[in-house]
Formats: sequence, structure tokens, C-alpha cells
Amino acid sequence: MKEVLRTQDLGHAYLLRAALEAAGIDAVVHGDMGATILGGGVMLLVLDDADLPDALAVVSEVEGRGSQ
Repeated sequence: MKEVLRTQDLGHAYLLRAALEAAGIDAVVHGDMGATILGGGVMLLVLDDADLPDALAVVSEVEGRGSQ
């Protein structure tokens, strides 16, 4: 597993996970149980390390950086 993103925004992490899965990339959100209770962040991880470059491209596109 490789980390794609670390964030404090649980909803954003799940939105990006859905975008990755729509692109055929298996991903998980890790640390979501304590994210809001303890104030910690969550990690978005891809299950297959080889998917990391494609995952970063999807995240960039979703966050609006892909068109710049």
C-alpha cells in the first residue's frame, strides 16, 4: 500500500476514494475512526503500489489541478 494523500477532512478523503474506485483503482481510507474524535488526520491509500502514479493524477484532476 502507498499513501496518496493525508488530510484532516474525512469527507474529502472518501470523495477521493470514490473517484479512485471509479477509475478502477482500489483504495482505502485509513484512520477514519479517530479522525474526528481525536483530531488526527486520515490517509488515503492505494492497495497496489503500481497504481500510485495514476491515483495521484486522479486526485490532481478532482482537486482541479489537472487542468492548470
